[in-house]
Amino acid sequence: MSSQSEKNTRDELIEEWTGAWALDPKTDRERRAAELARSSMKFTKSGSFISPVAIASIDILGITNLLSRISLVEIAETFVEPFYNLSGPAYTFGRVGLSDRDMERLGFQRWAAIYSVSISDTILMRRPDWELGDRAIAEAEAVVALAHKVCEIIKINSAQGVPLRAAIAFGECLISVGETRALLGAPTGEASAWERRQEWIGGMLTPSAVAALRNGAEEAKEINGPDFRPRYPNVLLSYPIPLKSNGPALPGPQVALNWVTGMIRGPSM
Repeated sequence: MSSQSEKNTRDELIEEWTGAWALDPKTDRERRAAELARSSMKFTKSGSFISPVAIASIDILGITNLLSRISLVEIAETFVEPFYNLSGPAYTFGRVGLSDRDMERLGFQRWAAIYSVSISDTILMRRPDWELGDRAIAEAEAVVALAHKVCEIIKINSAQGVPLRAAIAFGECLISVGETRALLGAPTGEASAWERRQEWIGGMLTPSAVAALRNGAEEAKEINGPDFRPRYPNVLLSYPIPLKSNGPALPGPQVALNWVTGMIRGPSM
């Protein structure tokens, strides 16, 4: 592949993953954010790319029992939609009915979105909010934003009688191989492993996600002064995670997803 062809491929991937603003930044803030995005992404000669992402692994609990009580049609309508059609009516009621690209064409800057990929469990992923201009805070905000989405999904499906369990991790992943979406990296395995260890309906942050959150808080203190106290969103709760006995201990601090009452988007950093 020629160097010009490689550049074109990279630019296409940057535009798809980040937004057109990253290719043609207009302000100093956009230029800093674009440089942060470019420096965070890694590319192969064949057009694959790697990026840090927040990863959520979500699983249906008791699927055999569920299938005996609810028809496959009902399961498809109430469970499949959140993961294969994140723009479905259950998740977009009352929101602007425009895609990211439509908003971009109207002159608005595109921000990070959540994508769904099915491997064995259901996997959601979200890139860091590079638009914030700080790597640690951008990565922490990705964890926070994905926690909001996972809480929403657990709450909506629980109301439909579909119990879910989830875990969120953070780290570098192979995002695509050529034109095919892929997820290969340590956070995928970490999220899946800790999702299976839990003994409840609900979710948690894995150690890598907790580390990303704390790094963002420390960076916020550096920016705002030593007396600054980060305020965490109400979808995250310090709580002892109930775990199965056959496995490694979960290091502290332990952070649960507050899907029951923590549905109002609040300040994070």
